[in-house]
Amino acid sequence: TASPATINQGGSSTLTWATTNATSVSFSPAIGSTALSGSIGVSPSTNTTYTMTVTGPGGTITKTATVNIVPTATFTASPATINQGGSSTLTWASTNATSVSFNPAIGSTALNGSIVVSPSTNTIYTMTVTGPGGTVSQTAIVNIVPIISFTASPAIINYGSSSTLSWSTTNATSISINQGIGYVATNGSISVSPTSNTTYTITAIGAGGTTTQSVTINIVPHAAFTANPSTINPNGTSTLNWSTVNATSVSFNPAIGSTALNGSIGVSPSINTTYTMTVTGAGGTITRTVTVNVVPTSTFTASPAAINLGSSSTLSWSTTNATSISINQGIGAVAANGTRTVTPTATTTYTLSVTGPGGEATPKTVTVTVIPPPTGTFTANPSSIQAGSSSTLTWNTTNAASVSIDQGIGAVATSGSRSVSPLTNTTYTMTITGSGGATVYKTVTVNVVLPPNGSTYTYDELGRIKTINRVK
Repeated sequence: TASPATINQGGSSTLTWATTNATSVSFSPAIGSTALSGSIGVSPSTNTTYTMTVTGPGGTITKTATVNIVPTATFTASPATINQGGSSTLTWASTNATSVSFNPAIGSTALNGSIVVSPSTNTIYTMTVTGPGGTVSQTAIVNIVPIISFTASPAIINYGSSSTLSWSTTNATSISINQGIGYVATNGSISVSPTSNTTYTITAIGAGGTTTQSVTINIVPHAAFTANPSTINPNGTSTLNWSTVNATSVSFNPAIGSTALNGSIGVSPSINTTYTMTVTGAGGTITRTVTVNVVPTSTFTASPAAINLGSSSTLSWSTTNATSISINQGIGAVAANGTRTVTPTATTTYTLSVTGPGGEATPKTVTVTVIPPPTGTFTANPSSIQAGSSSTLTWNTTNAASVSIDQGIGAVATSGSRSVSPLTNTTYTMTITGSGGATVYKTVTVNVVLPPNGSTYTYDELGRIKTINRVK
């Protein structure tokens, strides 16, 4: 027997046994004793069945005793607090368990594991672990940071006017607004009439922490802001002029190197630029804007600039400060920067037209030159010869950069002739290459009439047939 039959992790159980008519006792797993009768304490780390084998003159028998371990479990959420829409990882481990379940369900029942959850509200996850040794539970809590939407409409008012504060919250249990308003409902609105610039702060408290948000109601100041001229050439200068009334500070975005309440300064932007002046005073904050536009610029290339007939060239362009870009020759409107493959059949000039808020850029042109293909004639006269005789190859070409003939002749002039004396029927191929790399081929065949069988030959010092002694 095992007593107790169920123990906590790290606990002990006592195995007790007695035998009669036995000569030997063994245990699996071994327990450190083979006495015929006795008891011993064991501390298994997992559910364990002990088998006792008893042998005597009358045979062998086995007995078993099982010690089960109460399941253990760990269950955590990391992070335990998340923003709305965020995620937390639930991680769990169990020992001596046969099943695990979760409430609410998380899509897994593995004995050990982790999973990402994204609850929309504060959630308590309960893990129930069951094994032969019993059932235990663990919990992990994921809280959501409160969310606030808080507005003032209008945010800028004239003195004596009113603005409406409106708010909504989620995952919050306590909501308050300062400036003497106090605790309010989770969602609502209230009319306020501040007599000076006033910042209202709403504080929302929930299980996931504390969130605050502020809005400011200001009174309108006055300002004037101009740019002269409003359009400049690249690297040109425009003068910004400004003046304010009832202001305590002025700032510019982008910065212009001055924060004076009244003044002027020259600027030279490289792109169309809107300058925003923010004016703050005892009565609130306003903004004024001016835009300085820059006359557009462009680049335009064709690569390659010269092509063979039927080949293509790539037009490439880039622009700055442009809103409308087009190319003639039927291409039309294009992106501000890009490429286009063209295959003109004749030399063609393309014009890039660019306009923008700053006006029209000087049109750019590129010319794609179409190189005509090479042509030629190639003849053999006569086209049929007796063995040992000669034929004259004659050729003429146009638009050719190089000409060559095979059969060992090699490079030749663009037009010319060459005497040949083939011993057998021979085809000559002339290769004509144009200045653009295009190649055409022409062929002629010289047929050789051989003498009757039994004729004899004499040869020159190069091994060529010199004379033929024909059979009569």
